[in-house]
Amino acid sequence: MYGKCGCLDMAKEVFEQIPIKNVISWNSMITAYSVTGDSRSCIQLFRRMNDEGTSPALTIFSSILLASSRSAQLHHIKLIHGFIIRNNIETDIYIYNSLMDLYFMCGSVSSAENVFEKMPKTNAVSWNVMISGYVKMSYYFGAPAMYDDMKEAGVRPNAIIGILFVPHYDIQLGIRAGSILRDLICLVVINLSSEAMPELSHQSGAALEPFLTAVC
Repeated sequence: MYGKCGCLDMAKEVFEQIPIKNVISWNSMITAYSVTGDSRSCIQLFRRMNDEGTSPALTIFSSILLASSRSAQLHHIKLIHGFIIRNNIETDIYIYNSLMDLYFMCGSVSSAENVFEKMPKTNAVSWNVMISGYVKMSYYFGAPAMYDDMKEAGVRPNAIIGILFVPHYDIQLGIRAGSILRDLICLVVINLSSEAMPELSHQSGAALEPFLTAVC
């Protein structure tokens, strides 16, 4: 309760008074820190929990990754990722997708690719995270290649893919890269629902109008 109210000092005092802490106790305190973006305290508590022999729940990983997303601490992300691998923890797609997104946020493209390649199962969000990450990191050749792989995997393009690419249409990418992106965007846009078009226009600004008139 104290943690939800932002009273971290009181929450920590109550937490320390618990004689035998269970996974719920640890998770509550870690979550309280994660809401404020205090990834350092999250990691410290996580290490302490592990040292005291309490097995973490998936929600704890989610809380730590949430805090890491606000502080963009690459070494914290790698620590959690490494713990999952070393302990053969069965996690869900949400955790994998979060790891990829955070690696891109920290500029570690190879780490994001490594997570994606080793995922036992992917979903549409997984592909969107990869394509979005490539675009944000200016990997404009990697994004269309990932799009092709997505189609081969049987994942249907959605409005999010178009929203990711169209704002970058007017960037000077060179003839080859520009033609790849132009064809890619066209394939996506012509299949978008009418509900998605206002969002595309909002996200892309002036880039969408010349594209639609000249390409599609």
